[in-house]
Amino acid sequence: MRNLDPYLANHFSNIELPLPSPLKEYQEKMDEIDSIINDMMVLKEYFRAKFYDEIK
Repeated sequence: MRNLDPYLANHFSNIELPLPSPLKEYQEKMDEIDSIINDMMVLKEYFRAKFYDEIK
């Protein structure tokens, strides 16, 4: 792609190819786990704030 026009090279570099079925399943599971971890971090910050409010 180094010989392509920069606009075309950028266009082709942003194309997402569909993943094969097993990889797609792994990606979905990883996304689900990322979401769960994010929710847990939010909950952790909530309880940390409650903890520090109590010890003030």
